[in-house]
Amino acid sequence: MGIESINVCVCSFSEGADVLSQWRAYAGRASGFSIGFAGSFLRAVSDEQDFWLVPVLYEEVEQRQLIRTLLLDVLEENVKKRAEAEEDIHPRTGNLVTYLNRYAPILKHKSFSEEREWRIISRPMNCHLERFDYREGVSMLVPYFRIPLSSANRPFQIEKIIVGPAPYPEQSISSVMGLLVKHNLYQAEVRTSEVPYRNW
Repeated sequence: MGIESINVCVCSFSEGADVLSQWRAYAGRASGFSIGFAGSFLRAVSDEQDFWLVPVLYEEVEQRQLIRTLLLDVLEENVKKRAEAEEDIHPRTGNLVTYLNRYAPILKHKSFSEEREWRIISRPMNCHLERFDYREGVSMLVPYFRIPLSSANRPFQIEKIIVGPAPYPEQSISSVMGLLVKHNLYQAEVRTSEVPYRNW
């Protein structure tokens, strides 16, 4: 089985709930919605899948320190494994590739720092998994993995929804609140964006 069957999936979030650049990039022409989740909720969702919830690193100094620490840890781990084995059963890179799959997605150019991004990062996964699938992208098929957002012990939770810059904000808020009531999500706060931006 080749490397093309192994995938690392990433789900991105932002600490900024109401940011102009995010509305411009993701909201479309008429409106958009910023959905706020509690960090504890996302941590529980991530932990149940044995995934990793971490902040993105933008500064080169922090990135270099992370890679340096990673390399030293991998070297120490592989030297120990080799010493305990009767013969050399480990590839030359040891488990470096496994660790890179996990750490590479948290490194991002500093020009994106305004996003204040956090990511849920999956373990390397085979494309034959039941919840693994493909969707249409702009220029190619995009692989993705469906994460359950609720379980018997953890109900689905939304903390707040911000209605993006829109020509009819009151009607948009009303329809969002109706959707929340339909799904018994009464605790969620709903408000309009404070960003003075128009794209209609």
